[in-house]
Order: sequence, then C-alpha cells, then structure tokens
Amino acid sequence: MNKPLGYWGLSPDNPLIKDIASEWGECLERLRPLDKYWLIARLAAEAHLQSDNWTCPTEETQETGERVEFIDEMPFPLMLPMMRALFDRDKPLGFWGIDRVNSTELIKDMVQTWGAALEGCSDGDACWLIGRIAHAGWQDLSLELDENASDEADEVVDRMCELKFHEKIALIQALIMMD
Repeated sequence: MNKPLGYWGLSPDNPLIKDIASEWGECLERLRPLDKYWLIARLAAEAHLQSDNWTCPTEETQETGERVEFIDEMPFPLMLPMMRALFDRDKPLGFWGIDRVNSTELIKDMVQTWGAALEGCSDGDACWLIGRIAHAGWQDLSLELDENASDEADEVVDRMCELKFHEKIALIQALIMMD
C-alpha cells in the first residue's frame, strides 16, 4: 500500500502539493505509470541542477546514463527497483529485487563501479541517473501506449518552481516508492 504524501514530508499547505493530492489522491493511487515516470524524470533533472553541491555527472555516470536507454541493458521491469536502489544506496541491490550476479552487464558494471548497494554513487550522480532511467521508462511506456504525459502531469512540471528543493526530493521519493 502506498503511503500518503504527508508521510514523505509533503504538506498540503503548498498549493502544488494540494493540487497533486486532489488530482491523483493523497497516496497517488490514481496516477498513471506513464505520468509517474514523466514526473520522476523531470523532477530529478530539476533537482540535480538545483542541488547546492551541483556537479556535472562523472564520466562513469554519463556512460551509465547512455546505456540505460537500451532495453537489453536496463529492461523496463528493472527500472523502478534500480531507481529505488539509487535513491536509497544503503541496502544491497537484492533488497530491491535486483539479482546483481545474474543480471545485465550494465548492472554488473554499476556494482563494480559503485559497490553492492551503489553506495559509492554520489547524491548528484544518483539523482541524475534516476532522471535518465525514468526518462527511458517514460519513453518505453509512451511508445507502447502511443500516448504522452497527461496535461495534469505537464502542469506539475510547469509549476515545479513552486516546490522547494527538499519538496522535490520528497516528491521524487514518494513517486519512486509507490507501487
């Protein structure tokens, strides 16, 4: 069961959070997967750029970001667990349902580069990768369904400036952790 937005520290005092809850439910239970991936991608890209310790993604991170777009490297069913693992980075990939031994070469390379829990991946790089993975997931869904993100999801993206940095991070976490 999904947790309400307040669990993640998101207050309805913020008009955008109030509108999100009104549109998709307090637990985001009415949010379509296509919109979910679109929102994660846009929020993560914005949060990465807005971070106090912003840096350009490392070479390893950029290479990983390029590889997530290939379905044989990052199959769609692994995208959400990988975003969860990147957000958390203190539990081994197996906790998130990712078999790091019998997995794709990309996942093996990520473990070799950053460790069994991806703990060596910096916050900025993790945020950037979450955005890339979510964008690839959105593209896959968009092509499969022959649809784009909803007008409501686009409105949230247009209004992201109404969220403080910590609210963007909390909303990313809520979206990633929802079933």
